[in-house]
Amino acid sequence: MAETSLRIRLIAAAWTALLCACCSGCITLPVRVPTKTISVSGETGKKLDLGFIKAGATTREEIVQKLGWVDTGVKDDNLFVGRWAESSWGVAWAAGGGYSAAGGWNRAWTTHNLVLDFDEKGVVQQSSLVPDKDVIKTLSERISKDPLRSLDLSVPIKAPVEYIRSGKHFLGTLILSKDDFRFLEDRETGSKVAYDFKTPPENVSHLSLGSWVASNSSHPENVVVTIHFRRRTAVGSKLVSRVDVPTTMILLKYIRQTQSGSSFQ
Repeated sequence: MAETSLRIRLIAAAWTALLCACCSGCITLPVRVPTKTISVSGETGKKLDLGFIKAGATTREEIVQKLGWVDTGVKDDNLFVGRWAESSWGVAWAAGGGYSAAGGWNRAWTTHNLVLDFDEKGVVQQSSLVPDKDVIKTLSERISKDPLRSLDLSVPIKAPVEYIRSGKHFLGTLILSKDDFRFLEDRETGSKVAYDFKTPPENVSHLSLGSWVASNSSHPENVVVTIHFRRRTAVGSKLVSRVDVPTTMILLKYIRQTQSGSSFQ
């Protein structure tokens, strides 16, 4: 009810601005709204308080207790990676002309990433609040600090992925092995599979953030990652995918482990 009441007030404010403008056209107004936070699992809460985190003092147990609801699920004793979307603003709009008019409002969302480094005793050594544009670089730096922790490729690693091509989304699976980097599109009985492909691991050049990210979305569970290839494959020179943060970490480790001279951007 409170959300509905707020929405009504915002729309009314937009209409008032429209009438006061005394002209046809479209008007948008930024409006402060109560802070709302959504975690990668869809759990909602208020603004996160990170003030309790102190380097050299805060333990992993305290982090899990207070911030476990924004944990991305990265499995690493030396790291905690949290991710959430936060909104403190909304945009109200109104459009009118002649005898017709319309109005509404939407929340504006910003995605945040928290990367914590722990020592061998599980005590925070470094805390970094990372914007989406620096996620790949930051995670790559953490992997570089601990090159001995490699992936077990004795059995191929399978990870769900959403392949984005020409504005369309194709669900599938990435299969990472010592011999192949492979994508398999999900199959439906009788359907034609168009985008299955494989390439040698050394053909995977690097990762970069995709052309669009979820920073304006209330669904922060995934990031858009572009996988670049040195030589063209059946899907071209790159594969734009939407994956979760643990899968992003696996991809970064896989590139580093299966080739020399790999780069992260």
